[in-house]
Amino acid sequence: MSARDERGSLQFDRDFTRIGVGRILNRSGVHTKLEFDRRNAILTQLAEGGQVDVLKAFKAGRIPMAYLLDAQRKGTLLSGGLLTDAALEEDLWAALDRTLPTMGRAGAAPQGRYWVSRLSLERKAVVVLPPGARVRDLAQVPWGELAAEWGASAADWNHVRRMLSAFLSTLLADKYGAFARQFRTLCPTQGEGKGRVPDISPEFFLEIVARTPEHVHVCYWTLVLIGMRCITEYLACTTANLLPETKGVRVPGTKTDGSADVVYVHPELWQWVESGIPSPVAYKWLREYFKRAVRALGQPGLRLHDLRHCYGQWAANGGAALPALQSAMRHADPKMTMRYIQQVEKGTVGMLTGEALIAASEAPKPRPKLRRVK
Repeated sequence: MSARDERGSLQFDRDFTRIGVGRILNRSGVHTKLEFDRRNAILTQLAEGGQVDVLKAFKAGRIPMAYLLDAQRKGTLLSGGLLTDAALEEDLWAALDRTLPTMGRAGAAPQGRYWVSRLSLERKAVVVLPPGARVRDLAQVPWGELAAEWGASAADWNHVRRMLSAFLSTLLADKYGAFARQFRTLCPTQGEGKGRVPDISPEFFLEIVARTPEHVHVCYWTLVLIGMRCITEYLACTTANLLPETKGVRVPGTKTDGSADVVYVHPELWQWVESGIPSPVAYKWLREYFKRAVRALGQPGLRLHDLRHCYGQWAANGGAALPALQSAMRHADPKMTMRYIQQVEKGTVGMLTGEALIAASEAPKPRPKLRRVK
């Protein structure tokens, strides 16, 4: 049966109560009987093929008729993975808003925590998961880099990871499905460690930059000069964030109360920052060029976020005190900043040990290794 809605479009009016779907009253989107009959036949085909969940999703508006038509053309209309494929094509944020209330016990703490994590993810991952992102795009996020920039606490990051894992298990109705497993592999958990200190000297930084295309040099110089988190802060900067008179940059705060602050740049290097804000390239290529350069230099484990650590470590090496470093790095907890001071202190210990040996006698050189003769 069919009728026309207020726009003149023919409307589905099908009763699938017998198979547990109920009555479907959905717009067809077409005005001619020929096209309507074609779409109506797809619903019949789904019912006869036992695709009850697909019909329920269509009734709820989660699967558009255009998707079913495409599946029919591809010969996948009755395939077992149709519902999963359709779910992966959904708008991520709309799917989260619809699914989160069904996760956990209503009113229980996990459900409330899921909402906190969902809002945190939307705020901090807008560069890599913008409005209109699909569920499928979760597999394209550079989770390692995002985890490095998260930093509010390891627990906060792990809550977000658990929320997304539970979301995929619920949405796809398969805790151990291929996509959910892929996400868990790509998205790391955060451990309570002492913090990363990359092996990058100012000289090696210049080598890295020299290996990248000239038009992105300003980006890497800007990152190392202002110490911003790339995804959540630097890429959100515009010319409105520049304070040219005082050679400062207003940081778009997205992480801690201290994030919305101002950092200052050496006047002789200000031109790099003026040219690097806003970024001339998107995150994808900013990261790709960096990874190509460090691989070519034999350091594939280095990350783009390590340039923020350079900002802190080089300042500590130059004598910056802990309170000044914490303020400039905008760390909520001084323990997060101590890694840079400790690195300097360890270096001092190494120098003192070496000087003691040099003072006692000329430091002997190690004997060359003997090659075994087979």
